[in-house]
This record gives sequence, C-alpha cells and structure tokens, in this order.
Amino acid sequence: MFRKKPVVADGIFAVVILLGIFALNLLLQTQFRTQTMTPMLFVLGVFLVSWRTQGYFWGVASSLISVLAVNWAFTYPYWAFDLISPECISSAVVMLIVAIMTGTLTTKIRLQEKIEAEIEKVKAKIAEQQTKLKELEQRKVEAENSEIVDIVRGMSIPLAELP
Repeated sequence: MFRKKPVVADGIFAVVILLGIFALNLLLQTQFRTQTMTPMLFVLGVFLVSWRTQGYFWGVASSLISVLAVNWAFTYPYWAFDLISPECISSAVVMLIVAIMTGTLTTKIRLQEKIEAEIEKVKAKIAEQQTKLKELEQRKVEAENSEIVDIVRGMSIPLAELP
C-alpha cells in the first residue's frame, strides 16, 4: 500500500528540519564563532527526521544530506566538497547508524502499537460475545423454568376437584 500524502508530508518534514538545522548552524557560526555544535546538531536533525517519518528512507536520506551539508558549509575548505577526509567518512557512518537505529526503533514501536490496538479490538469482541453468551444462558434458564412451571401446572389438580 503506497500512500502519497505521508510520503510528501515526511519529505516536507525532513526538508524543514534539515534547513532549520543548517540555518541554526550558520547562525551559531557567524554569531558565536563556533563550529563544535555542528555535527551534534545535524545528528539531532537526522534523529528527528528518522523518528517522525515512516520507514527508513527519509532518515537515511537526511543522514547523507547532512554529511554533505557539514562537509560543504562547515568544514575546511568552506563551500567546497572534500569527501575523502576521515572526518567526513566517520560522520557519514555515525549519521547512518543513528538513522538506521532510530528508524528500526520507531518501526518496532509503531508495529507494537498496531498489535496492541488489535489486541484491544479482540478483547472488546470477546467481552461482547461473553455478554451475549450470558444473556443466552439466562434465557435458557428462564425457558427451562417456564417448562417446569407448565409441567407442574399440568400435574396439579384444580381446587374444585379436591375432596
């Protein structure tokens, strides 16, 4: 089942988060002259995207985009790609691990929630069937009692016939 609305919404969410993290890093770099927060903020962005989107695609895509963004804008040589550096490779590995682990955990949690919802539905159906069964048992007892009363009435002697 492929649904376009969640995919588009997830894509918009991922873009907004990554652009927000990028802008925040630019602000921190220009205002506070620090770059120490850059990798952590992008890892946070990857985590948020992986956490709030369906499946693995957007988390993995955001981790790759984050690696490219950090390499392009926040590491020397600035505004150029240097994808061979050990820092780039290690940050790519870390961000991919974060994306995959977060995606796995959220997928398992969502599956568990669906299972719990199904269990609740089954419990409700069982309770409904138990109520119906009790009603049927009560009707059966009433019918048996009615039969017994009819039998006893048939066996009884009218008062006029008594000596």
